[in-house]
Amino acid sequence: MKKYFTKEVVIAITTIIACAILVVGIDFLKGINIMKPTNYYYAVFNNVAGLGVSSPVKIDGFDVGLVRAVEYNYQKPGTIVVEISLDKKLKLTSGSKVLLASDIMGTATLDLKMNPHVSTYLNPGDTIEGELAPDMMGSIKENILPQLEHLLPKIDSILTGIQTIVSNPA
Repeated sequence: MKKYFTKEVVIAITTIIACAILVVGIDFLKGINIMKPTNYYYAVFNNVAGLGVSSPVKIDGFDVGLVRAVEYNYQKPGTIVVEISLDKKLKLTSGSKVLLASDIMGTATLDLKMNPHVSTYLNPGDTIEGELAPDMMGSIKENILPQLEHLLPKIDSILTGIQTIVSNPA
């Protein structure tokens, strides 16, 4: 009687199954669902600080996709191309924008802003306009720092008066 499953065949089958589980497991840890159909779009940015692969893409706070790849565009220096995978059910209207928003911790997310005034749709593989969203540090720099500059001489004179009162031995 012949043996069909020799030790070498069993080891080969086990290795193939282990590699398949490894690939699916890594994609699962990245947040990629290989069973869910997606459409791919591209966005172009000048600065992608904090954005990485598997960063979420949201519409009004709801997750609709992931960042698949971030690559430097060598044909147009100074631009970075971001590949985005979105749900197959989501249809992007022409003129939609992608805002790169980062929080206090430095992690970035992409927020889709749909254009409600248009009835034409983008095809998968098209490029979406990318913009940087105004962040909290930028608003502090624009609004609070100028007011703080006016207060600094007054605070300095108050601290000098307090120091003379505290240092007086009487």
